[in-house]
Amino acid sequence: MKLRLHLLLTLVFVSLLSFLEREALAEESAVDTERLLVEAWDAVRREFHDPRLNGVNWDQVLEDYFPRAEKASTPIRAHELVNAMIAELGASHTALLERNVYRLLTAELEGDRYLQTGCELEWREGGFFVRSLHEKGPAAKAGFMLGDRVVAVDGVVPQKSWQVADAGYDPGLPGPTIFYPLPETDRPMRFLLQRTPNPGSRLTVTVRPEKTNCLDTARNSLQVLEIGGYRFGLMHMWFLPMRGMDRILRDALRTKFRNCDGIVLDMRGRGGYDHMGRSVTNVLTQGRSKFDGPIVALMDERTRSAKELFAERFRRLGVGTLVGKRTEGAVIGAKFERLSNGSVLMIGGHRVRTATGKKLEGNGVAPDVEVMEGIVDYAEGRDPILEAGVAVILDQCRRAEVSNVIGSSAY
Repeated sequence: MKLRLHLLLTLVFVSLLSFLEREALAEESAVDTERLLVEAWDAVRREFHDPRLNGVNWDQVLEDYFPRAEKASTPIRAHELVNAMIAELGASHTALLERNVYRLLTAELEGDRYLQTGCELEWREGGFFVRSLHEKGPAAKAGFMLGDRVVAVDGVVPQKSWQVADAGYDPGLPGPTIFYPLPETDRPMRFLLQRTPNPGSRLTVTVRPEKTNCLDTARNSLQVLEIGGYRFGLMHMWFLPMRGMDRILRDALRTKFRNCDGIVLDMRGRGGYDHMGRSVTNVLTQGRSKFDGPIVALMDERTRSAKELFAERFRRLGVGTLVGKRTEGAVIGAKFERLSNGSVLMIGGHRVRTATGKKLEGNGVAPDVEVMEGIVDYAEGRDPILEAGVAVILDQCRRAEVSNVIGSSAY
């Protein structure tokens, strides 16, 4: 009864807060975790796409988590507690985002440039490891390699560094937590990396943050691989933003990729807008830019959202071959609500199905060619999924050549 009364009074108080007051509260270092829990709990109750809340007793969840708030008095602990509560739903697109992460994601989706280091870290048992690098981004130019362990950021271990932020993936879905090393200024950042299991392989690398976005990264990723007498165009689409990605692909097909025998599209990374995924498919299959050779799309367990709709469409229309791992199964339309401490709650507020009525949430899309190994600890830059994708398209080109020779010899 006391908790119910506390809840009622808190919600009334929250509804009276002005925008300016929220701004002021966001600047404070302390956080009212009880209030944050209640705000997040109420927003999910109101906006989640399933009024039954995936069959979870949401009242009981608050009862269970509310007593833990007193011990979670710092912003980091409060963030972890709210996400632990949200994880009870087991749903995608439902997570607490820190302000700087929300601003980065919004900028990427809108095609705006944002100050960043251009890499993702993944927390695993052995520490923080480099999971992905933006092509020709700040971290890549500084000498980061896939699989490097990040030992320290400006002399601070990553788990205690305010410059290492939870990237806002869904706490209710399986998989290690992803983090962004995010700067607040363009001041150089010093990273202590470890390249192999041997501590003697440690080196200090200086990263100079830059304002960039997924469109810049896509342009930087364009390259032609010459292997076994064939030429393959490679492009990485980290996000599917509001606009622009289709134009970059179209221009590449007409110029840099014009004489290529095959195309490899790297679709690993976050999601974006489904209309851009549809437009990318149209660029590959229609009009003057239509590509008649083999096409491979790379994906992994963190390929998500609009990228999963793209993968399903890619297969259904027979565009090419999917290589990698089953996608994340995170396909719900997101809503956003700002909380009193300045963080932003992402809520899975809209059901999403494919054109044929298929539900991908919780299911994902299986690859045509499965690759068991991803980026491993101390990988020294090796990327097994990319290697497999290139092998697949090389084999397809060779088979097509043999078929053409046999066909021309028939009588």
